[in-house]
Amino acid sequence: MSKANPEKAVRAMLPVPIQCKCGCAVRPVTLGVFAVLERIKSPLLGETPVDGPLSLIPSLYALTHAPADSLAPNLYERSLEWADTLPPSALAEIRDAAERQCAAILDVVPQPAASKKKATTDGSPSSPNGRRTSTGGRGTRSSGACPRAQSPSSGGSASRRTESTAASR
Repeated sequence: MSKANPEKAVRAMLPVPIQCKCGCAVRPVTLGVFAVLERIKSPLLGETPVDGPLSLIPSLYALTHAPADSLAPNLYERSLEWADTLPPSALAEIRDAAERQCAAILDVVPQPAASKKKATTDGSPSSPNGRRTSTGGRGTRSSGACPRAQSPSSGGSASRRTESTAASR
């Protein structure tokens, strides 16, 4: 497949329901289904951890029914009534199909860009004046180090004079 039509994006754009052996059809994740899953903080979206089958049943119900059915005030009770019509073996099959449907859309949804953290120096706040800029002087220095102090009488470096005095001792 060419780079212009990545396989994941094509699958997400042309979703089909996944038919389970138990008779349920797991719907593709549409905007409506995604909104319902987000509203109920579905563990299938990674928002909350899976805490046993009971935490998955409302999400699986939302993926096997119309979004309007999932917005009813009694979603939890309705989803339990629906789950009561299925054998326990259906849980793994429906969950697998639901995870595949969620992965198909989550693989192509762009993630928000990580915010750039302002760099600080040892916890010091950055300068309120912004970045250092050239002042139009004699040119730019090759490093951020301070220039060496010049002796007014000899024109030599004060640091060199200190070093030579220390060496003669």
